[in-house]
Parts: sequence; C-alpha cells; structure tokens
Amino acid sequence: MDEAQEQMAENASMGQNRFGQFGEQMAQFQNMAGAEEDDDRGLPALNILFFGAGCTLMFGSFLGMFTMFFSFSFADCLGLVYVFCFGMVVAILDAPVQSGANPLLVMAEQSISKYFTFLTGTTGKGTCLLMSACLLACLMFSNFDSTLLKFLEFWMVGGVVFVGGFGISIGSKKTHDLNNVREQILNSCPGGVHQVESAMCPYALTFPPDNGSGHCLTMEEFNKFINEVAQCDEYSHEDLVLIFKSLRQRRPGMHKSVAKLTMEDVESWLEGRRILI
Repeated sequence: MDEAQEQMAENASMGQNRFGQFGEQMAQFQNMAGAEEDDDRGLPALNILFFGAGCTLMFGSFLGMFTMFFSFSFADCLGLVYVFCFGMVVAILDAPVQSGANPLLVMAEQSISKYFTFLTGTTGKGTCLLMSACLLACLMFSNFDSTLLKFLEFWMVGGVVFVGGFGISIGSKKTHDLNNVREQILNSCPGGVHQVESAMCPYALTFPPDNGSGHCLTMEEFNKFINEVAQCDEYSHEDLVLIFKSLRQRRPGMHKSVAKLTMEDVESWLEGRRILI
C-alpha cells in the first residue's frame, strides 16, 4: 500500500513538472512572437472591416455550401469552398486579438505570410475580398430562388464589395505615395544605391554599421531620413508598419519582424519593382 502511494505521488510530481515545462515553453513562444513588434497590421479600423468582411464571406459561403451539397450541386459547392477559404485567410490575418496571444494563430499568420504574401497587404486583401464576393454572388444568385436569401446575399455581398474596394483604394494610394518617396530618394542621391547607403549611415543610430549587423533603420529613423534627405512628409506609425512589412517581405524569411529596415531591404526596394502595400 505504501509503495503504491509513493508511486502515485511520484507520478503526480512528474506530471506537474512536465506541465510546468510545457507552460514555460508556451510563454517563451508567445514572448518571442510578441517581442518583435506590438502589432504588425497597421490600420486598426481597416483591420476590423477586413475581419468583418472575412467572417461575412465565411458565413455566406457556408450557408451556400450546406444547401448546395444536399441539392447535389457539387461544382458550385466547390467554388464556395474556395470563397470560404479566402474569407478564413482574411479573418485570420485581421483577427482582433493581441499579436502573439494565440500560438496557433501566430503559426497560421506566418504560414500565410510565407506562401500567400500578396494576401497580407492592404491591396491584396481588398482584391481577395472583391473577387471572392463577386464569385459568391454569382453562385448564390444562380442557385437560389428565394427572395429572402437573395436579399440577404445582396446586402452581405454589397458590404464585402465595399470593404474590398475601400481596401484597394487605400492600398493603391499608399503604394503611390511610397513610390513617390522612392523617386525622391533616387533624385536626392544621383549616385545610386551607394550614395543612399552613405546617406543612411548618420541616421542608423540604433543599429550602426559597427555592431556587426550592418546599419539598419528603425521606423523613427526612416521617417527622419526621408524627411531630411528626400524632403518628404513623415509617415504615421500605422503607415510605417505597413511599409516596413511590405519592404521586408521582399527578402525570404523576413515576415516575422518589422522592427528595422536593413540596407538589403532598401536596395531591393530602390532597384526592384514597385511594391504593393
């Protein structure tokens, strides 16, 4: 009897130790995910609209899938599966939760950023919502005769189309503004990238060239650089988050952090194609 009690106590102690180790690992994971940046989504109000539009697509497509599956319209049902998936992607990217609070959500965001980079930007999300809403409307209006369902779908799809078009317009404007900054930097530094690199050095105070990682610009330093060198207006913090995220996505594996902008990111931006925000 005593041996059995000792064995149970030992097993309980081992279980508590393992549970404690698991809790510490989860806390470390959350700290690593959240330590890089408070929130890399940029515009809070627009994020809420994107999240609502994504959930609306999921609800509308699920309603259609459930009905079409039992009416044996499998081809149209498959199209609604795609709409549901796109809505879920947008909802995951703009879920109104603290960045890094949910490990599963963090892993999902990182996977989407790695394989579907276009969908992480404001322009990409707006395009995705607009196209998915149009597909949802075509499939629902061609398969349902109920006036009530058509009325509900009209308002749901109309709202998603509005959010998608709004996102595209904002993303296009910010993309145009960033391209103007790029041209101003190149005009201010006619010597090309090497002159830009020399001009960046005095502003790289947080990550100077002598720290072994090359000079990098934080958001505040980038703002000061474009204001004094290129004579451009400074960006807000929300705009800087979107810009840094877009510029860093030009380099593989740089989807997790937007804390600093390296010279490689700047060179890729100045010498490469136009970047969509």
